[in-house]
Amino acid sequence: MPGTRRVKCPDCEGGIPLVKGSGRCSKCFGSGANVSLSSVERNCTNCGGRGVCPTCGGAGVIGRGRLEYEQLGASSGRFRTALALTGAVILLGLGYCGYAKREYLPLATAATEVFHRRFAASQDDLIYFDSDSAWSQAMDAETERKSFARIRRKLGACTYKGPSGWFVNSNTNSNGTLVTLVFQARCANGSMRERFTWRIIAGRALLVAYDPTSKLLLTD
Repeated sequence: MPGTRRVKCPDCEGGIPLVKGSGRCSKCFGSGANVSLSSVERNCTNCGGRGVCPTCGGAGVIGRGRLEYEQLGASSGRFRTALALTGAVILLGLGYCGYAKREYLPLATAATEVFHRRFAASQDDLIYFDSDSAWSQAMDAETERKSFARIRRKLGACTYKGPSGWFVNSNTNSNGTLVTLVFQARCANGSMRERFTWRIIAGRALLVAYDPTSKLLLTD
């Protein structure tokens, strides 16, 4: 087409760099013969035995628009492949989230309900001795009793709703699976947000961390 900018054919065998291709088929080097030893076909399958580059028809150059179109097609193919892989990863992630929700969330939620009952009954020692070693290493039993007594004194009796959020971190070693739950509490003196971390191991949920947040707990 007159006025169309032409560029070197990218598929020719040899030629002048950045200027013009040789016009020869790059598969058979212009011979027209099939150079594959594993094929019984005599003629080159790329050029049909003509020895001419099928991309440019032997001209050695092609229109710039065609080159950009072919490059775009290759990029689109790579994009589609990357998109498919991303979709597969997302589906696997969603599958694991569903499995984690069925497998670990009920145990952690049930353990939280037991915690709330014991907390309301001031059974702090039961909470302490049924907890994970990480909990007992973070504080002794007396410190726990004082902390829980302060929460009860500041907030009063509470009712709980949740979990309003959860996160599962599954380890590949023997340390079990960590499950974080978020609960909302409506108490006699105000509201409170609770974040629990449980370790699920051998079918049991052990308390690793408890983080209550409330404006009422900011002061003594």
